[in-house]
Amino acid sequence: MGKMASFTVFLPSFYLFWIITPYFLFAFTHVHGLPKPELFVSSSVILPTTTVHLSCVVPQDPVDQCIFMVGKTYTTSTSSCELTLTGEQIIVRGHVNPPSVLPVKCFYTVKGSGVNRPSDHSSPVSVLVLDNLQKPKVSVHHDRTNKLFDIVCEIPKQSWNVTGCQFYTGHGENLYPTAKIASGNCHLYSVDEDDLFRRLQSVGSGEVSCDYIVNTEPSSLSPRSDPYTIQGQYAQNIINVLLNTYY
Repeated sequence: MGKMASFTVFLPSFYLFWIITPYFLFAFTHVHGLPKPELFVSSSVILPTTTVHLSCVVPQDPVDQCIFMVGKTYTTSTSSCELTLTGEQIIVRGHVNPPSVLPVKCFYTVKGSGVNRPSDHSSPVSVLVLDNLQKPKVSVHHDRTNKLFDIVCEIPKQSWNVTGCQFYTGHGENLYPTAKIASGNCHLYSVDEDDLFRRLQSVGSGEVSCDYIVNTEPSSLSPRSDPYTIQGQYAQNIINVLLNTYY
C-alpha cells in the first residue's frame, strides 16, 4: 500500500468566523457592549453572619440575566437582577480572609439573534467584611480618696470600625451612657462611687460588664464581656450593706 500524501487545508475567513471560540466572541461583544448598569448595595460594612443585598439597575428592559462579580468570581442571578449574599459567601467567593474589602460589580446580558450580548461592567462598589466580633474585657480602678471609679472596656485588637461601648451593672440592661473610644479602648472616667453603688444595689449585684458597637449597617453589638466583680473590702462592705438593706 502506498504512503498517503499529506496536504494542508486553508479555510476562508468566512469559516473562521463560525469556529471562533465562545470566549473570544464574549470578549468581542463586551467591548462593543450595551450601556453599563448601576450597582447598589444595602450595606458597605458587614459581618460574616450578616447579609448584603445587591441590586443591579439596568438602563433597559428586558434583560436575559444579570451577573454579579465578587472580586474575580462570577455569580449569576436571575432576570430580577437582585442578589443577597452573606459576608461568609462574599469572602469565600473573593478567596480572602476577613477583615477584607472586596470590589463588587455587575453586568447584564440581552439576547439577540441567538447570542447573549453582555453590557459593560458597572462601576465597582466596595464591601468591607469584618471578622466575627470577639468579646471585650472590662477592668475597674477604684480611687477611694476621691470616691471615684474609672471603668475601661478593652476592645480586641482585631476589631474594626468600633464607634463606642456600653457599660452594664449586673446582668440586666441597666446601661451607662455610651462611652467614646480613647487609645483603642472605651473609658468611663470619674464615675461617682455613690452612683455606681446605687446602680449595683438596684440590680442586686456587685458586677459590671461591657460590650462595644461596630459601625456596620445597621450597627452591630459585640458579645458582652465576662463580668468584673468590684474588688476591695471597702467596696464589698458598702455593696453588702446595700444588698442586705434592700433585699
